[in-house]
Amino acid sequence: MWIFGFVLLVVGLVAADARSAEPAIRIVCIGDSITKGIRPANGKSKAVTADDTFCAQVQAMFRAKGVNVEVINAGVGSDRTDGALKRLDDDVLAHNPQFVTIMFGTNDSVYDIGKRGPRLSVKTYERNLREIVNRVRSAGAEPVIMTEPLMGSDWLAPARNPVYAEKGLNYSLGLFMEAARRVAHEMKTPLIDHYTRWEKAPKSDVESWLSDGVHPNVVGHTIIAKTMMETLAPMVIRNIPATEDVK
Repeated sequence: MWIFGFVLLVVGLVAADARSAEPAIRIVCIGDSITKGIRPANGKSKAVTADDTFCAQVQAMFRAKGVNVEVINAGVGSDRTDGALKRLDDDVLAHNPQFVTIMFGTNDSVYDIGKRGPRLSVKTYERNLREIVNRVRSAGAEPVIMTEPLMGSDWLAPARNPVYAEKGLNYSLGLFMEAARRVAHEMKTPLIDHYTRWEKAPKSDVESWLSDGVHPNVVGHTIIAKTMMETLAPMVIRNIPATEDVK
């Protein structure tokens, strides 16, 4: 009998250790290559490693506060809102997150050479974004919409569609980010507005935060992470177990 009791004790301790190892809060960040973050070094910027990405930095910032948060990076290069809908279940909802940040628009809004419109219309982008929000909520997680950061002049180095010279580098992206704000407002979803944050910064700062005119360098990822924490920190802290010791 004592052996049976000992086994039960060991099983209980192992289960307790497993529970303590589980994060108190899980955040999944779905997005494109800006979210994925990893970039090779170039003549302007050093390489961006997995630990440099804003996802990793947000996780580190929470843990420095004593909050056991896991941040999962679900960024995929060249992705758009239509691609996000196809992989939402496997890449995001399967992790059972409490919060999901959603940042798309850079690829959706691009005018390719020879095309008279963006890859997706604003209407389609907005419809996709609303569906992502609804599916995240239906899974029991809280969606957080994020606007994309501005693009910089280096992005124009290769040949681009004439619309960028005629209407401005961020003309199309700006229209899509207006749609993202509209969705956040109408669906009462928290908004982290990187686009506006970068738009208000001096142009020289924005250029220095980018590695190639569109992808953030290490400094750019830090700017994004700090902006995210302004919104995420109070949301997360309200949802952590009472046993957590928050600094």
